[in-house]
Amino acid sequence: MKYNILFICLLILLGSCSQKKSSINDAKDPTIAKSEILLVKLELKTTVKDEFRIMLNQIEIDEFQKMNIQASEVIPVTSHYESMKVDFFENMFSKKIVIGLGNKFPKRVEIKSISVSKGLNIIDIPQAQIEEYFTANKYVIFDDDMNITTKKIDGKHAPILFANSRLINLLTKK
Repeated sequence: MKYNILFICLLILLGSCSQKKSSINDAKDPTIAKSEILLVKLELKTTVKDEFRIMLNQIEIDEFQKMNIQASEVIPVTSHYESMKVDFFENMFSKKIVIGLGNKFPKRVEIKSISVSKGLNIIDIPQAQIEEYFTANKYVIFDDDMNITTKKIDGKHAPILFANSRLINLLTKK
């Protein structure tokens, strides 16, 4: 009888030790994974419902292969700001971070802020500083208030913002 009680106590003690050990490991893993993930978040509103994209292009897989990853979200017409957030995969990074502003119709887009982070490097870009960190293609026009108007040229409509070297250097800074 004494041995049975001693055996049960020993099992309970070993079970509680193994649970504590696993919870410590679980607490460490998200910290490591977070430092390797690229996060892009947009706060915006638009005058036309369209599919907006955040893309990571030309990711080197090996010396012969490259890959593109894109996340898309339909942003409706609303009076308040919509949020679009993309967490890219662990250990995936490229100098080609691209924001697509919808290809269907010309529109006005008001980007309140763009937040980009990789590890401990967090860059919060307010509306007034978007042109300092992103380069627009010929389908994008910034007005005096830093609102965006997209336009068609020769029947084509592909408004895009490209992350510039200043933003990339801040993200890769150690």
